[in-house]
Amino acid sequence: MTQVSAISAPTHPHADFRLGIALVAGAALTWSFGGTIARFLSVTDPWTVVFWRASFSAAFLLLFMLVAAPLARYIPLAALAGVLVVVSWNMAEKEEFAILMHNWRTALILLATFGLTLFIDLTTGIVAGCVMAALFAITQRDTSKEHG
Repeated sequence: MTQVSAISAPTHPHADFRLGIALVAGAALTWSFGGTIARFLSVTDPWTVVFWRASFSAAFLLLFMLVAAPLARYIPLAALAGVLVVVSWNMAEKEEFAILMHNWRTALILLATFGLTLFIDLTTGIVAGCVMAALFAITQRDTSKEHG
């Protein structure tokens, strides 16, 4: 009995990279396409525009993911990391971060949580931040009882 092996056609060395870039660009275009449709609606209520924009964006992203899901494995992780960095930078409340840095306790908790999350992992950072906040709260409560 003979074995039949599947022989794949040779691919260009950068074909996977180009496909990944095309998928990331396609996802960005489908996201902005929902906003384009929402702008053509003849409503003046901003919340209605937000609703329709979110609805169209979700529908186009769902359609894009259903069509392109098998191709998602070709998206380079570096491109996904870049998207994550941009989104997290835009979500960060930089003014709140600066306000929290004025008190040494909150600054220490914030920097420890941030550093451990960045260099170890999210769970370790959150647990350490919660434990530090609890310890500071307990010690502050004890000192306030002694003085009060």
